[in-house]
Amino acid sequence: MKSDVGSGIALYQRATESKGKEGPVARQLIELLALDKAIVTLDALHCQKETLKLITQRGGDFIVGIKGNQSTLYQFVKSRFASHYDSDERVEFTEKNKGHGRTELRAVMQISAGLPKDLQGQWPSVHSLIEVVSERGEKGEIHQGLRMKFWSAKID
Repeated sequence: MKSDVGSGIALYQRATESKGKEGPVARQLIELLALDKAIVTLDALHCQKETLKLITQRGGDFIVGIKGNQSTLYQFVKSRFASHYDSDERVEFTEKNKGHGRTELRAVMQISAGLPKDLQGQWPSVHSLIEVVSERGEKGEIHQGLRMKFWSAKID
């Protein structure tokens, strides 16, 4: 699906024949789009080398989720962030919101990818890593979340 999040509308949508066919359909959609200087956001389902390569070949950048089912990659990213929590080599943003009976805290950190040669060979267009830590308090309960992402853009 291609959407404009700000307006809440879907601009393009296509059904897949069966579960597991989302990758090829996403790549077909990417081939139709003008991506020059665009940032394409994708969930971890689309953290596939072929998809990310296509985005950068078409002039776009990407931000894509990373999940534990790619264990070597996930563990590297997790350890890379752990070594940067007290480092000056990071860009960080924190936001707190309160309303509608709940509180939310979001902390976003970006660091250079620093991929080892074997991972760099597999993911050549990845230049930085993003970590999003969230905490939501509602009705006396605290819910925490952690998401990690690849980004093709370099840290300025």
